[in-house]
Amino acid sequence: MPQSWDTILAAWRLAEAGRWTDAAAACGPTDPLAEIIAMRSGQRVASELPVVQGWQHYYRAEYSAAKDKFLKQEGRGWLKAWAELGLAKVAGDCGKWAIALLWCAQAWRTAAADEHTDMLAEVSGARGEILLRAGLPAAAAASFAEDLGLLTPGNRYRGRVRCYQAHAWSRMGPEGSKAAKLAYRIAAHSPGESGTASYAMAGLAVLAARSNLPELLSEPVAANLTGFSAFWFQVCQSRLATNPE
Repeated sequence: MPQSWDTILAAWRLAEAGRWTDAAAACGPTDPLAEIIAMRSGQRVASELPVVQGWQHYYRAEYSAAKDKFLKQEGRGWLKAWAELGLAKVAGDCGKWAIALLWCAQAWRTAAADEHTDMLAEVSGARGEILLRAGLPAAAAASFAEDLGLLTPGNRYRGRVRCYQAHAWSRMGPEGSKAAKLAYRIAAHSPGESGTASYAMAGLAVLAARSNLPELLSEPVAANLTGFSAFWFQVCQSRLATNPE
């Protein structure tokens, strides 16, 4: 039996908060959203839905196959919006900025028709990433601000989006760097994804190296960095050590 729109939104928001079990319980086992929740929680999904197949290809960087699947998604509801967002991500990863932004605009229109604010937030975030990679940090920062404004308080991506916003501000001169420093610190203490704090501290280290501000590297949490974040922190330490006084 098809789920009501309110039920779909409630399940989606539980998933966006990382509450996978609750999200799965909120929608019926035959509902398309159940497959999407399973996939986003890291499970292997054998789905007949083109949009789910498309995202599975996208996560494996199989962009041509992903594009073909996304284009096959029919209808005009939230599944179509998610497929259009996938097309934007494919184009952005391939460096086709204008096409990516056009698909973002289309995904926004489709999601807005159903007032799917969580999907609108994802579109804003994707648009911000595309603009940042295209070398337009001010426009990217505005898009990330829109994303934050649309996210619900319990959404697990708030810290990540603050990091992205800080990335954009850090590319906007001295005044932007001040805002970036604060945003990185807020992101480091934002609840949600487990890797957000390390990601934020790595961004702060890059800002320190770019602005020649070694005092930014004295954050206590930096000692707990591992993996890629620890690597970038060490690179920035080395760069600052070689900078002239």
